Parts: sequence; structure tokens; C-alpha cells
Amino acid sequence: MRHSVVGLSGGIDSTLVAYLADEVLGTENIYGLVMPSEVSDDKTISDAERTADELGIDYNIVEIEPLVDAITDVAPDRNDATGDDDLREMIESLQRTVTSVRTRTLLEQLSAMTTSGVLVGTSNRSEWLTGHFDKHGDAAVDCQPILHLYKQQVRQLADYVDVPDRIVERKASPDVDGLGTDEENLGIDYDTADSILALAVNGPVSSGRTAERSVSKKKS
Repeated sequence: MRHSVVGLSGGIDSTLVAYLADEVLGTENIYGLVMPSEVSDDKTISDAERTADELGIDYNIVEIEPLVDAITDVAPDRNDATGDDDLREMIESLQRTVTSVRTRTLLEQLSAMTTSGVLVGTSNRSEWLTGHFDKHGDAAVDCQPILHLYKQQVRQLADYVDVPDRIVERKASPDVDGLGTDEENLGIDYDTADSILALAVNGPVSSGRTAERSVSKKKS
């Protein structure tokens, strides 16, 4: 593997992957894509560009909103079939979110094709085990260098390779729908989720014992 494409969001996962790719592949073999949406935080996008500039990575910025508009505008409208205004609104929002995530991945895939390169993913183990990913979006990549790391471990490794503190400490967000951070969408903070996953999902600890060690059991 020589040429690789990395989507740069300004978050800890993509920034760590960029640092690792730079170390292993060399700056000249990495191409970055910064793909802001209409709800993207200016500080986050600035950090994505700054990461590329500081590492010396060649990159481009592609606004995804016009593409998302074009796709959702021509998509067959079957929302009237629900007969429920609230449900239609929820479906339309979900359609836009999914389109945004998959549009970013498609742009990355097309970029990788130009050099017969590899699309490098940025998913971590916590996201994977909780299902916080899109199988046709951020999961549709060629390799996943940090997929074996829980979010806590991602933070530790990012700190070790000198990713700036402002990025290490930033709350993760899908940055496409304005619905909040990953932790707000999951309904649990990553530290607690990691404890549960490490003990009860990947480990031999029972759910009761896991609750005693990591979370408070809810009364039924």
C-alpha cells in the first residue's frame, strides 16, 4: 500500500489516523479530504485543515451540502405513505443524515480510485460494538487502523503521538445532522460504554458484576 485517502473531520479519530498514516506511509502518500456540512463547527473544520497543513498532507475541501441537496431532491418521495406528519419529518431527517455520511464515503472512494489507493477508515471499537456507524458509509473502507481501540485507548494513543489537546478533548460528533454529540446520541458517555464493552461484551464478566463495577443498575 502506497497511496491512501483519509477523511479529515477535525475530530480525534480522523486526526489520529492521519498522524499514524503519516508515520507509516509518509506524507507524500496521503491525500486528505475535508468535507464540511451545513452544521459543521468552524473550529472543527479549521482543525482538520490545520492537521493537514502541519503534517504536510495534500488535501482538498469539498462542501457536501450541494451534493446532499441534489440527491435528496431527486429521491422518490413516498413519505405520504406513512400518514403521520411526525414520522415523515423523522424519516426525512434520517434520509438526509444517511445521505450525508454516505456522500462523504463516496467522495473518499472516488479519490482513492484515481491513484489505485486505499481508503483508510477512522472507526474505533466503541463505535463498532455499539453499532454507531453506517455499513455503507464510514464502514465501507479498505482498512481500519484503530478499529481495535476503545475510545479511551484512542485518546491515550492520540495523546502519546502529540495530537493537540483541543482535539483529544473534543466531544465526538457525526457533524452532519445537528443532533448533538456521539455520547448524546448513544445516551451514555464513552468511558462508561467502554467499561461495559470491555467487561461484559468482550470479557467474561456478567452483566450484574459489570453494573457493580462500571454503572449503576436501573431498577425495573
